[in-house]
Amino acid sequence: MKTNSLALIGKKYIDTILSVDVVLLNETNDCSLTRRKGGIHNFFDIRDYKLKIKTFEFGKKEAFVINENNTSSRTSFVRTLESSKVPPLEIKHISESFDWAHICYLDDLEDYGGLYNLSCPFSIDFCTNKDRSQYVKLMNKSEIIFDSRERRALYDNCVLESPLLLHDEEGVEVIISGKTIYKNNIKPVQDLSVNGAGDIYAGFFIENYFKKNLKDSARYAMIETTKVLMKRRNNEEV
Repeated sequence: MKTNSLALIGKKYIDTILSVDVVLLNETNDCSLTRRKGGIHNFFDIRDYKLKIKTFEFGKKEAFVINENNTSSRTSFVRTLESSKVPPLEIKHISESFDWAHICYLDDLEDYGGLYNLSCPFSIDFCTNKDRSQYVKLMNKSEIIFDSRERRALYDNCVLESPLLLHDEEGVEVIISGKTIYKNNIKPVQDLSVNGAGDIYAGFFIENYFKKNLKDSARYAMIETTKVLMKRRNNEEV
């Protein structure tokens, strides 16, 4: 059986993660601290992907992440250490050598023009509240667009033909041409460290999408991501 290949395209992230139960403003907060690679490396929080994955890092960023466990929320502070530039030869190599490419995160890349030349199927993820209208052409060339549901309003003036998957702690919905074609709700789970959850969701979705349809993959990815976050909370092996 063929093992599908996935190219991950994005900046190199160096994360410093501060985890607290609840943030008390204007007070001293006890926390745990972790330093690790972030961004596209969040995909590797899952050990049993049935995918052959390779990373392509362009540019560098430092992130300081506050995980508030009681509310399962996160806040990030970032700074760019090195701007991105995507070489045409790398795009050609990815197009010819991989079954799928995933861009995370498009709104984090200063020079993304070369991505229009991707000829393999690809998906896009976002990480900021930048105006989405500037990315419509590339989004419509993609197979799938991922984003957090809290940013839904950013797409109000975008005419999108590609499926838009919006996810949050309450589930996922799939929107095509402005209409919700699928919605799956789940009960929010408290006390979770959600850093990297969107990347984990995208990983599960892409893996399943090689075998199943859009709706099945959207639901499957939500269920599996929740399982991973709960195992992480309980200090179980993921």
